[in-house]
Amino acid sequence: MNLTIENIQRDIVAFQSRIAKAKAEIDELPSGRLPFKEHKKRERIRREGKAEIKHVRQLIRYAKEGIELRK
Repeated sequence: MNLTIENIQRDIVAFQSRIAKAKAEIDELPSGRLPFKEHKKRERIRREGKAEIKHVRQLIRYAKEGIELRK
């Protein structure tokens, strides 16, 4: 597999859209007091969204390092 800078840049754009999607899902969560079962579901979605954002930000760091190595 031959990675080019353009391929890596396209991946970074895709990663940024994944972050935007996760942030939108978190922003859509209801606020305030909820029944216990719904609260647990909301918190699970929030945790998964934050984990996705953290993971994808790390992928972007790796991609940027790849670009620097290709230069």
